[in-house]
Amino acid sequence: MITADRVTDAQNTPIKVDELPEKPAPVSLDDMADDLANLRIVDSMIATWEATRKEIRERIAARIGEAGEGTLNGRPVFAYGPTAKFAGKEFSKDYPEIAEQFTAAKVQQVLDTEQLRRALPDLYRKYQVRSLRPVGSKS
Repeated sequence: MITADRVTDAQNTPIKVDELPEKPAPVSLDDMADDLANLRIVDSMIATWEATRKEIRERIAARIGEAGEGTLNGRPVFAYGPTAKFAGKEFSKDYPEIAEQFTAAKVQQVLDTEQLRRALPDLYRKYQVRSLRPVGSKS
């Protein structure tokens, strides 16, 4: 249990609350210069191919349109139609009055990760999602 003045476990035993552990020193990647350069090239190629893929998919979807299915040599190869997802933000922007009529408050429980980080930093760090990204990247 976490209260304003203390943290306890399930048996109500106090748990020591420490500051976040010190960040470890950076590791040299000097011997991986080729890998780092290749990664940048591959990332650039992926971005280019993803843009190309998006353009091709948009052309195919536009061609299929309301037909719902596209064929190649008489065989279905692509289906195009609605999914279970709904573009709520776009709908709300286009139809704010209707969106307001159908807006309902939802109450949901969420894990307070910021409080967990402050109270149990080692445990929090163990479950942090890791991501490899270039320094200066916002990802």
